Amino acid sequence: ALKAQGRYEDTLIVITSDHGESFKDRRGGKLFHGRSVHWEELHVPLLIRAPKRAGAEHPSFVGLVDIAPTLLELTGLPSEGLSGHSLRGLFSGEADDSAQRTARAKLEARVFFSEQLPYPSYSVHQVAATRGDGLKLIQDLTLRRSKAYQLNTDIREQRDLFKRDPAAAKALFAYSIFYLFLLFAGLPADKLIGI
Repeated sequence: ALKAQGRYEDTLIVITSDHGESFKDRRGGKLFHGRSVHWEELHVPLLIRAPKRAGAEHPSFVGLVDIAPTLLELTGLPSEGLSGHSLRGLFSGEADDSAQRTARAKLEARVFFSEQLPYPSYSVHQVAATRGDGLKLIQDLTLRRSKAYQLNTDIREQRDLFKRDPAAAKALFAYSIFYLFLLFAGLPADKLIGI
């Protein structure tokens, strides 16, 4: 329809989802979503087709929080004050490669937080902190245990770094504790995304 109307070349198209889906991907795993902060429930596709830019695939960890700043910047509108970062620098066709390097460095340096709140028929409370370079910490507040994974080499979250490499896992522990403090104190935790 867009091509027939002559509007396709000037149209910005975004395809994504609000959550992943679990199909008992792990031992003790559940079906559907809303039961954990593991990768299969958080990972969603993000495809952005921008006018006059070549397509590219990027391994960077990004979040849905990045969509609004990206769309605003791609359309020439200001995005200051929003949580998240514009992904515009990752697109091919930018003026120079330093824009892509800068965008990747910003993405790798920050931390995303996810939370699975308990509800009447499911009592599990989990939080996760995922660094842009793929290091992820999951704290199960119900069972009082923590696990950490390197998503770049263990996307299915099978090899717990607390058992294999405790020093690597501790890097996110302080972020997670601070995040929980902000949540329980009723303070805005969304600004931590930009760390």
